[in-house]
Amino acid sequence: MRIREDSGLGGQRSVFDRDALVAAIEELDEQFRAGEIELPAYQMKKRFLVRQL
Repeated sequence: MRIREDSGLGGQRSVFDRDALVAAIEELDEQFRAGEIELPAYQMKKRFLVRQL
């Protein structure tokens, strides 16, 4: 019995949409420039988003 079907998410498909990730990074940069978030939180969030690309 197979655990996963071939039609499911695989290595060739991304859970995240590239355009949405780029928009999220831009928004994060704006929040940091505006002083809404601190440097450690900014770095952690940006690192996660960049890795998803």
